[in-house]
Amino acid sequence: MPDDGMVEVVIQVDDEERKVSLPADLTVALDQNPEANRIIQGLSYSHQKQYVEWIERCKQVETREPLILKAIEMLPKGRRSS
Repeated sequence: MPDDGMVEVVIQVDDEERKVSLPADLTVALDQNPEANRIIQGLSYSHQKQYVEWIERCKQVETREPLILKAIEMLPKGRRSS
C-alpha cells in the first residue's frame, strides 16, 4: 500500500445485546426491593455498569454493604452513582 495518506476503515454493526453482570450481594438486595430492581433493569448498559463499578470498588464487606443500601435508596429517586 503506497503512503498516500489514505487510510482504509471498516465499520461493522455491533448489534449484540450488552448485559451487565450484577454482583451477588447487589442482586440479593435488589431481589428484596422490587422497585429498585425494576429501575436498575430499565437503565442503559452504561448506567448499570456505573452502579456495578461503584459498588465493586469496595472490597470490604463493611464498606460495601452500606454502599449497596445507598444504591437501593438512590435508584427510586433517579439519582446516579458517584
